[in-house]
Formats: sequence, C-alpha cells, structure tokens
Amino acid sequence: MITNFKELKSSVLARIDIYDVLNWYGVRLNKNNKARCIIHNSQGENCFWVNPRTQRYTCFVCKKNNHTGDGLDVCRTNIWQA
Repeated sequence: MITNFKELKSSVLARIDIYDVLNWYGVRLNKNNKARCIIHNSQGENCFWVNPRTQRYTCFVCKKNNHTGDGLDVCRTNIWQA
C-alpha cells in the first residue's frame, strides 16, 4: 500500500514511459532522442534531450533554470501552458 507522495510518484513513473508521454503531447524525438524544447518553445536547434535509460529529460538551453525532469514533469509543464 502506498503511504506517501514519494511512493505514489515512484509507482506512477514505474508504469509510464516518457516517450509515450512526449508522443501524447506531440513531441517528436529524432534518432538522437532530441527535439525542440517544450518548455521554452525553442524555434531552432534540438536542445531538448531524453535519456532512455533514466527516463528523464534535459534542455541544454533551459538547464541553467534547472529544467530537467521526468514524465510527470512533462505533464505538469504542458498543463500549466494550456
């Protein structure tokens, strides 16, 4: 039984794939697992990178503002922008 938020988040993340979440929001990764950033709506280079092993993303432009995260962070980011 889940007793706290940390356990709940871990349980949800174990069941989702960040690639499926990104696909749901229309993000298309290239063969190097990169895309335009969904956080700052980059118009140029593919600075948004997904690590398939850790299921986490990083934006190399936003990184100075600590824009790294997981599949749930993708959902929160897109909900706030809606």
